[in-house]
Amino acid sequence: MSTRSVLKQLTEVLATVHKGHILELRLNTPKNLNAFGGTKYLVRELIEGFNYARDNDDIKAVVVTANGRFFSAGAALTGDRMVADENVKKGIHPSLVTFPPLFGSSITSRLLYMAETIPIAELSHTGLFAEVLPQAGLPEKVIKKVEDSLADLSIGSIVASKSMLRTPQIRDELHRVNAVEMDVVDKRRQTDDHRDTIVRFQQKRAAAKSSKAKL
Repeated sequence: MSTRSVLKQLTEVLATVHKGHILELRLNTPKNLNAFGGTKYLVRELIEGFNYARDNDDIKAVVVTANGRFFSAGAALTGDRMVADENVKKGIHPSLVTFPPLFGSSITSRLLYMAETIPIAELSHTGLFAEVLPQAGLPEKVIKKVEDSLADLSIGSIVASKSMLRTPQIRDELHRVNAVEMDVVDKRRQTDDHRDTIVRFQQKRAAAKSSKAKL
């Protein structure tokens, strides 16, 4: 099977089916650092891409990649197998369900309370990433690895195993906690403290850009 584009009406997510029936969804808003909420259609088009995979039985796996220097400066994506390049740092939004067992209390506190970006070397022990690869040609290498890994495996068995790991009860709990988190986020956005923090962040970033320009 040759590589072919699908969902050609999409512009902020580029959808391509590769050999081995691997669907690549490439975030395509590099000017906005592929940030969710920074453009009009990115989230909607990404969901449309996932729905395409769900509705087409020939798709064996989905690989999410991105154009530009940043995968995403906005909300983090999670998946079954995450591969990072060697320069990546993580600064992720809170998750009451997944962070504590994955990162432990110390790193979870740094992420949630201090909003730190943490170098990948400090996360290697968590199992968050399947492996770390050189930055050059990362998307192509990952797609090739997925193709090779799935070539001799039973997709039905993988789906069955995943359904046992991600039960309806777990899904319901994730949706419940997500609703709680979003409610807290919405309330925080309405406070003076939140607005003042955003202003300070923007001023600090503008000063840093100005300093670099003078150099």
